[in-house]
Amino acid sequence: MKQNVKLLLVILAGALSFLGCVKTLTTDTTLTADFNGEVKIAADSITLDCDGHVITGSGSGNGIKLVSRTGVTIMNCEVTNFDDGIQVNGSNNNVFTNNVTHNNVQEGFDIENSDQNTFTTNTSRDNGVSGFSIASSTSNTFTSNLVHNNTQEGFNIDDSNNNTFTENTSRDNTRDGFDLGDSDDNDFIGNVVTGNATNGIELDSCNANTLSGNVVSNNLNHGFSLDLSTGNTLDGNTSNDNIDIGFRIKTNSNNNTISNNNANGNGDNDAEQDNGLTNTFCGNTFGTVDNDVPAGYANPC
Repeated sequence: MKQNVKLLLVILAGALSFLGCVKTLTTDTTLTADFNGEVKIAADSITLDCDGHVITGSGSGNGIKLVSRTGVTIMNCEVTNFDDGIQVNGSNNNVFTNNVTHNNVQEGFDIENSDQNTFTTNTSRDNGVSGFSIASSTSNTFTSNLVHNNTQEGFNIDDSNNNTFTENTSRDNTRDGFDLGDSDDNDFIGNVVTGNATNGIELDSCNANTLSGNVVSNNLNHGFSLDLSTGNTLDGNTSNDNIDIGFRIKTNSNNNTISNNNANGNGDNDAEQDNGLTNTFCGNTFGTVDNDVPAGYANPC
């Protein structure tokens, strides 16, 4: 009997090792080895430094999870094979830097109801849905992140306002590079968006956003697409060699300013807008436009 019990314990230990477990952190932690299982951040103002080690799951759960946390730093972690790689829920004023999330079932980074966080030099690739999913979150900063080869969007941004996206690269995703819905007053500055299977940057029911200095190219639909979006500013962007249209303004998108942009080599026109829309075009360099783009689109602003 003792031998049977001992054997059962050995089998159970092996099963737990295979399935992984939950590591709960309440103090500063530096990983010294790879870890199989979920990591739960259970205290404020602590740092998790994975030091390049890999956190691996079994296809469910969250690799690193922050719920109602503040002042936390997550750095140098590689997170793979979870439902979501890194989940941030109801958490404010945290820092995420130099992490890699890949081959997760849904999102690389899942950010919900979270404000004033900083995401810098992270990579999110080959995830089953989006690289970054951002919902109902405000005043976050995304800088120099690389997002590519995700099954849906690179950045999926919904009902999120006053965020700043600077010098990120979103490429080769199966849908849009940046997909915004019902999101206002965001800034997109100097991002590179290329090779995505639908649009480079799409705004749907979005108002008062500013897009400047972005380079959008070789996307399989439009470079920039505005739908039901009002009062946005697109200034100093480049939209070249997209399969369809460089700048597409449609469906009740009025009072937008499209200024000082360059677009050439797009498959249909470099700029188009629906008949009857009222938008300001000035200072642009476009190769071809449709008849509903104002004749003075190139005039100085």
